[in-house]
Amino acid sequence: MENDMNLLESIFSEQIVFDAVKTIVRTKDRDAYFKWLSDNIEHYLPEDLDFTDGQRQALIEISIALGRMIWNATPLPWNKFRPQPLPTPGRNEKCFCGSGKKYKQCCGDSANQLPQIDPQVIWPILVSVIPSKELKEALLDSSIPMTAILVVADRHVKDGRPQKAISLLQPFFKDEIKGHGEDFDYALHLLCNAYDDLDKYKSKNILLKKIVETAPRSLLRSSAWQRLAAIRIDKGDTVGAWEAFKNAMKDSPDSVDLSHLELQLLAVEGKWNQVQERANFWLKKFKNLPKEAQVDYADLVDLIKHAAKNPKEALATLSIDSGNDPSHVLHDWITDVTGRPIPEYQLEKDNELDIDDDEEHLIKRFSSKLQMMGVTKDELEKTAKRLIGELKASSNPDVESSDGDNSAESNHEYSIRTPENLLNLEKKWENVFPLDKPFGTNNESFSSEDPWEQSAAKKWLLFLGKNLAAFDSLAILDDIATALFSNEYFHDESFLRKIVLPILDRSFEIVKNIKLEDEETLPWGFIENRPALRPLSRLVTVFSMLDKDKRLEEVVDVYLRLNPNDNHGVRMFKMNRLLIENKNDEALLFTERYPEDFDLNILLGRALAFFRVGKFENANEAIKAAIDVCPKCVHYLAAKNIKQPKLSPGLVSIKGADAAWFYRLAMRDVWLETNGAIEWLQKNFEKPKKVKPGQPEQLKLV
Repeated sequence: MENDMNLLESIFSEQIVFDAVKTIVRTKDRDAYFKWLSDNIEHYLPEDLDFTDGQRQALIEISIALGRMIWNATPLPWNKFRPQPLPTPGRNEKCFCGSGKKYKQCCGDSANQLPQIDPQVIWPILVSVIPSKELKEALLDSSIPMTAILVVADRHVKDGRPQKAISLLQPFFKDEIKGHGEDFDYALHLLCNAYDDLDKYKSKNILLKKIVETAPRSLLRSSAWQRLAAIRIDKGDTVGAWEAFKNAMKDSPDSVDLSHLELQLLAVEGKWNQVQERANFWLKKFKNLPKEAQVDYADLVDLIKHAAKNPKEALATLSIDSGNDPSHVLHDWITDVTGRPIPEYQLEKDNELDIDDDEEHLIKRFSSKLQMMGVTKDELEKTAKRLIGELKASSNPDVESSDGDNSAESNHEYSIRTPENLLNLEKKWENVFPLDKPFGTNNESFSSEDPWEQSAAKKWLLFLGKNLAAFDSLAILDDIATALFSNEYFHDESFLRKIVLPILDRSFEIVKNIKLEDEETLPWGFIENRPALRPLSRLVTVFSMLDKDKRLEEVVDVYLRLNPNDNHGVRMFKMNRLLIENKNDEALLFTERYPEDFDLNILLGRALAFFRVGKFENANEAIKAAIDVCPKCVHYLAAKNIKQPKLSPGLVSIKGADAAWFYRLAMRDVWLETNGAIEWLQKNFEKPKKVKPGQPEQLKLV
């Protein structure tokens, strides 16, 4: 029998119990269940078990014993969720295992040695496997213990199945709330988390309001008030948040769980001295708890101790660890650093790389430039070495370059130099910020990492909290803006005004503070200039979203002054503005800076300006040039009504209808206000030029 017990121990597992309960529910038949177990018992043997044919009868006997054990512990749905134990044979009756022996000579002697299964272990499995209809009926008549439902609901939330958790938990709070103790408090916790996962904030608010209005003074109502306080903090309603906090205190006056909420409220109001005072008060309350409770609250005590010493860092950590939007921590940092003096960035010529320089130094310089271009961190060194090798292979030491060739010394192009006191800070920043630089003129990084994921956000946001001078670094501000452009709230006006604009405006002020003579520029092609120019193009994007025309004009003018080649296409805003203001000669002069432009705003804008000043032949040529670039542009501009074409987020096809559509949205009213302009288009150019079959459309990123 000892060998049989060893065999049983090797088979017995959570998986076989789960599958057995599932089969009981599915078959609803004892004989069918035992047949399934007998047929499948070998599948649960360990792969490395040396199983012999001689043990097969023992295995069958064990399957029956194990099957009885699971059956006897399972609350049967068709028996009002009560177990229906199988009768135990008399000592002289045949044993149930099928050996033919008397029970006393077979399994009877070892019955007490079998592992026993607590029905409480079966309940969570049962909740997971019974059909939805039966489960719903059982929940309504309270046939299933609440603890079992909580175990399963908790598993659903953790495994990313919030809707299933909601289905299990909602009945406890439907109509009249059925209880107010610890189990219901935990049910509320799980249900609110499930609502959050599905963005069902309205449902959560309705539930919390119902609890505070109908539940008696209890732990449950206190928890509901606490959650309402947190919601009101997020909405900026500190008065309402304090009211909710005080109500929670009335319902649970001795609860130390309220400690971090009070500290958060004080932090929102910037009362950091009071945060430290109240942290010390709460630490005294923790000391008065029983030792077992102190162990349970160890993490919270550590947080309160941290708040007593460094309240800003502690509350930032709490906010992120609590699953709150990490951008709130960034907003607090912006508040702290606002008002810092504008740092001074100097200019330098873009020094050429000496290909005969030390290999390590070359790799370092190449890597730095490649990183600014958006090459991923893990590809930097390999790419740098490859480029250095190619340059060395193609160089000819016998040929001297003529004076001024490829040199910034012969023109007025400069790169900016980061202040020495920021260089070390930027190096440390690279170790905590998860994203690579955006590639080319993109606003978002191609990195797969999410900078707002809890652990990633915690690293760089706490770094900012410890280093206020990061607000002086164009490179760090550029990275923060990259993270903001990927934030899920980016299109929210409040988010743009409170968080995005302060970061971009700081970069703009630093750039405007750079001292340049009249003809001196900061070309995009000089990699060091990108953290200065990219924020300006991003400001143009944000100001156009917020309809801040005057500020947009200022930024566009500064950008084009610094980088006349305009790698980001901001010239369209200047061209359109000149036409709106009827400055036609100035508009024509402006287009001369871009003689081979493919931008419809320049091409069609030039045509409109020529038309207005009476140079119709030039206007005709300009329209033809626009049609060559985008065959459908005149049709989309001239038509009274036209259907929106299919748009691709982040992309505009140069020759496609989408480019024509965007120009129509921006400028058709201006054309309509010009007497005879639309009629001239309709008469002379209205039929759209067809694109040749199979001709691919070129795409550009926007």
